[in-house]
Amino acid sequence: MNLIQTIYCSQYYELKKSGRDYTKGRTNGTVLVAAILLLIIIAVIVPYCVYVPGNGIDRMFRGTGMSGRAMGKILGLGGLALLYGILNFTAGSKSSYDRMIQQWENMSDDELKATVKKAMKIFFVAFGLFLIAMIAAFAA
Repeated sequence: MNLIQTIYCSQYYELKKSGRDYTKGRTNGTVLVAAILLLIIIAVIVPYCVYVPGNGIDRMFRGTGMSGRAMGKILGLGGLALLYGILNFTAGSKSSYDRMIQQWENMSDDELKATVKKAMKIFFVAFGLFLIAMIAAFAA
């Protein structure tokens, strides 16, 4: 099971365990995977912009006249929407999710519980990388 499937599986398991509609795990998983990917992308781009002056990304946003906060909101929401859309039609498509559910139905409860722990680790590693990148970028 790859990392994306692990996250989807954890969402499925949590909803099924609590007796709720486990098909909503597809939406929850897609949002969570998109957020994790966005954290990783930002953790790479921000230090690059700070430590490589005059780069293409930096030049692209300099003349916009927008505040950093407004630009961050637009890029964050836009990036999340873009990643959500891509995931919704690829790894998180209805047919793909249904195949994953069939695979998970054959797993034991212990294996499903382990996927929840693994998904949490994935999120915290991505968030930790994001925090380290932000601290390093703003300390420069």
